Amino acid sequence: MSKNIFYILLGTGGHGKVAFSIARHNKMEIIAVCDPNLTISNQSHWEGISVIPENLVEKSYNNKNIQLINGVGCNGNTNNRKSLFENFKRKGFKFATLIHPSAWVDNSSRIMEGAQIMAGAVIQTECKIGSNTIINTNSSIDHDCIIGKNVHIAPGSTICGDVTIGNSTFIGAGTIVVNNTKIPKDKYYKAGSIIK
Repeated sequence: MSKNIFYILLGTGGHGKVAFSIARHNKMEIIAVCDPNLTISNQSHWEGISVIPENLVEKSYNNKNIQLINGVGCNGNTNNRKSLFENFKRKGFKFATLIHPSAWVDNSSRIMEGAQIMAGAVIQTECKIGSNTIINTNSSIDHDCIIGKNVHIAPGSTICGDVTIGNSTFIGAGTIVVNNTKIPKDKYYKAGSIIK
């Protein structure tokens, strides 16, 4: 990571902790965290890092040398994560893309801004992973898949080849999506689904 780029983590719940762990493994320097729950409880530090209110992110930091890490999870609904991402994008901020060291991403695949590839995930050849999308723990995305933006592929899911998943769709844990399937945007699938 560039020595001239610093990071602010937005959200310190369950997903935020995992995002923080990936950033730490990748030696990304997080200089502040922002979480309304911490601000309300007057907590000044989290994991040894200063807690700041959301309005200070824009007022106090230059968006040229700061990137944000989206620590908001989905819990079945991608709207809150999407809103946070879009709000800060309008303000000119960039979001860091996270890839866990144990994930495998083929060089021919494209990972867009703010996407997060978690531990043990596999992304095969000629895939596109949209901005602000989560490919969660031990999920696999096979060849030639197009995963839209703001999508959450929950842990242990298998996306077979030539699958298209529309924006803001939630794929529950352990789901199997059969090859050549096209999923529209804004869909919700519960854990253990088989989609074909």
